[in-house]
Amino acid sequence: MKKILGLILIAVGLLAACQRDSLDIPDASGYTSIYMPQAHNNPLAQNLYVVDTPLFVHYSAYFGGPTKPSGAITIHFKVDQALVDSFNLLNGTDYPVMPAGSYDLVDSVATIPAGTLSTAQLNLKLMTAGHIEVDKFYLLPITIASVSGDYKINPALRTQYFLFTGGYAPGEIIDWKDYDQIVPLGKYWLARKVETGGKKSLWAFPTDAGDNFGPGKLVGDGDRWQDYDMLFNYQNALMARKPNGDLYRFDLGSDGTLGAGQKKSEGWNIFTQLTGYGQTILGINTVDKGLWMYPVDEGGNIQPGRQVGQGWDGVSTLLPQSGAVIGRIGPVLTRFPLDENGNFDYGNIKNIGASTDWSSFNLLVWNKNAIIARKASGQLLRYPVAADGTVGTPVQIGQ
Repeated sequence: MKKILGLILIAVGLLAACQRDSLDIPDASGYTSIYMPQAHNNPLAQNLYVVDTPLFVHYSAYFGGPTKPSGAITIHFKVDQALVDSFNLLNGTDYPVMPAGSYDLVDSVATIPAGTLSTAQLNLKLMTAGHIEVDKFYLLPITIASVSGDYKINPALRTQYFLFTGGYAPGEIIDWKDYDQIVPLGKYWLARKVETGGKKSLWAFPTDAGDNFGPGKLVGDGDRWQDYDMLFNYQNALMARKPNGDLYRFDLGSDGTLGAGQKKSEGWNIFTQLTGYGQTILGINTVDKGLWMYPVDEGGNIQPGRQVGQGWDGVSTLLPQSGAVIGRIGPVLTRFPLDENGNFDYGNIKNIGASTDWSSFNLLVWNKNAIIARKASGQLLRYPVAADGTVGTPVQIGQ
């Protein structure tokens, strides 16, 4: 029995060692085709720095089938701008083609050598400065125009669509005037951009310890973020409210990718302001004008809330400093010491930042012991705030 088992194992090993080019398959050429492997992920989204130096992205072609080619295969590539209209019509998009002068198909002709399965890595040269705009989308289709011999081209994988977006180079100042909401989430800042026609897209900007920004990338559901009327941070997760009051949670990955939304609760359209505060969510109720606190359990489930303050209808912004909530009332900021049980230290409520007219900013958010303040011009300032509420000298971090 052991001898028979040994012979079986030897046979299996010999079979596994067979190379596919040694298989005797009738009409094997009928099962072969040339294709672009990247086309499995169409469109392939890539962010490009808008810089003066050339950038390069790569593509290739493969030989697919039960054998290897007995001779070299020559492949011609081209950029087919007409395919952009077809792509937009099929997918309900309106991406423009990359502008003339912004790209050069360096390797328009390539070879799959005999006995191998792919071309070398091929180069697409991109010139961004003076050609593309920051945060704008562009589509560029690279397609297999022809192949030598009688080999077929796989029609489903013939064309690789690159979806490029322009981004700021690391250390550059970002123009924030086109973003209507900003939500810092740890390393990444999420910002919602108002696009032409009223659509809204969500972008993630990586930051360093000094709030210097890297190039943004599109995240989430593309341009569908106009479906939400309020975004805020809870425990470094994005909370998003729909106008009907449904509240969703989106978790952010360490690489800046946004997970699928999870509906957590309903009826939140009665609040004018919402913010995460420790293990709770604070909101200003339009019905009773009160400040309400909702605990959140370890599973992210929102528990029944209670009113913790009255007369908050005049507060237009809530900023969650550790140990206190800061409210903007007209041009004034007021600091209210508050614990996570909803108890105020009424004796230490005080106005802060008296030298600044806070009504001159159209957006205020809280991040890492600082107030991020944005003017209508797009200028973004960072005001450090001490534990006692003392507001320090601002630093410009966006133009």
